[in-house]
Amino acid sequence: MDNVFNSFSIIFNCIFCLLALTIFVGIFIRTFRGRFSKTIESPAVVVNMQRYEKEIYDHSKGVPRTKTECVVTFLCSNKRISFEVSEYSYDSFELNQEGVLKYKGSRFLDFQTQN
Repeated sequence: MDNVFNSFSIIFNCIFCLLALTIFVGIFIRTFRGRFSKTIESPAVVVNMQRYEKEIYDHSKGVPRTKTECVVTFLCSNKRISFEVSEYSYDSFELNQEGVLKYKGSRFLDFQTQN
């Protein structure tokens, strides 16, 4: 009986360690992929704009508060790319607006319109 328990314990520990390692590697790759990827500039068109209001609980104040998330989708090289942007940036975009999109990994950097 002890032999079965020891085998189960070893298998469980191996599975747990593999799961923990997979999570750690995933977080590591996601964190550093955006920091070390190259900056890309490409002509793009604004094809979609969405604003979300989320109610989140503020633990420091003990009350819920509203958070606004703004997402802008660009058509860039026949590929749709979406970025979360600030409210200030969001208000400066218009649908079908053309310009040069500048981004790094999954991070929006700039969008310059062609006047």
